[in-house]
Amino acid sequence: VAIFEPSDNDTSTLAQRIDAGRRSWFFSHHANYAWATTATRPSQAMAGFDSAKHYLLDARLMKAWAEAYAERGEVDRARHVAARLREFRNPTTREFFDECRSTTVNPPPFQCVPPARPLGWQAFQ
Repeated sequence: VAIFEPSDNDTSTLAQRIDAGRRSWFFSHHANYAWATTATRPSQAMAGFDSAKHYLLDARLMKAWAEAYAERGEVDRARHVAARLREFRNPTTREFFDECRSTTVNPPPFQCVPPARPLGWQAFQ
């Protein structure tokens, strides 16, 4: 809570609160989640996914994780994560997958295409 909703007299920025939280022995995964899901470019917060995905894997994190892979050019990994996210049919991801209905976008966005090869869990360690 201290990361996303600071106390009334806390003047630190979100980035400062995330940085402080990442140094926490018990709650660093929460800070990594915040870092990964609020980054303008998720690929710059790739290290944040390492711990966050083991504790807080939800639609928001999976979307950011897929985008991070796509930004790094790891399109098959991005497509695999997006495909797993699609399986949940979470309403919060509707906008992310709405682009797949468009016939004017060519080539289609990464999340609209299945991975070219199957990937096991080992590919994401």
